[in-house]
Amino acid sequence: MAAGRRKSSFFAFPAGFVYLLLQTSEWGMLIAKLDKADVKSFKLLEGNYLFAVDKHHVFKDGAILENIDSKNLKVERDKHGEIVSVR
Repeated sequence: MAAGRRKSSFFAFPAGFVYLLLQTSEWGMLIAKLDKADVKSFKLLEGNYLFAVDKHHVFKDGAILENIDSKNLKVERDKHGEIVSVR
């Protein structure tokens, strides 16, 4: 993988759970279950696969972003539609 290249994040929903699939290297992949994610309200934010939201949390690469209200989420995008910040 080229230096400085953003690693991909993807989410899967088998058996009623949310899983993070994170590319860790050119050939490596981390798979982690997101225990605190609500599968019924979970959705990816349009623009990339780094951010997601459910009725309780905002996630970046599977980690819960503290002090961000998922119901009043503000998303800032660059001119290409990529997410640059959430608050």
